[in-house]
Amino acid sequence: MKKSQDYPGDWEYWDRDDFLEGDDDPYEWTCARDSGQTFDRFLFVARFMTKEQRREWLIERWTSNKARMWGNRQRLAIEYFKEAGYLGTLPQPEAELTLYRGSSKPRYRLGLSWTTSIDVARRFVEMWFTGGIVYSAIAPPEAILGGFDEREEAEYVVDPKMLRAVKRIEVIPVPV
Repeated sequence: MKKSQDYPGDWEYWDRDDFLEGDDDPYEWTCARDSGQTFDRFLFVARFMTKEQRREWLIERWTSNKARMWGNRQRLAIEYFKEAGYLGTLPQPEAELTLYRGSSKPRYRLGLSWTTSIDVARRFVEMWFTGGIVYSAIAPPEAILGGFDEREEAEYVVDPKMLRAVKRIEVIPVPV
């Protein structure tokens, strides 16, 4: 198998022919091959899926694994969310929202996942035992791509470039 040159990353991504041989379906391939850590593979395989398969996959897998959503991965996720239209279990906001994000480092402040709960944002900082920062931002309705509450996090997926007034509101020290 050849490593794909189209998708830079540290996972082993394979080219189209490797998983489309015979009757293989890319949607089924990602389900079967990578059931626990699927979102990275989805971002690569998604271009071989139909629009409806991508939409279904985003709904199903967004909350299962969104680690390392930076650079090209983040750009692709935003592209697929925009293509699908608003997704999720939370109602689509009609007015701007104040959202919060917990981050271990300042460079992660402009991620895709934000919450309406400052307590959830704090919990994300505290869970890594590294200390960190809680940010707030104003999200206009057009910046909000999806909303999920399966884990009771009141999570909104946003296009971070469209957020306004992003500011640090709290620094949480490293636990002693």
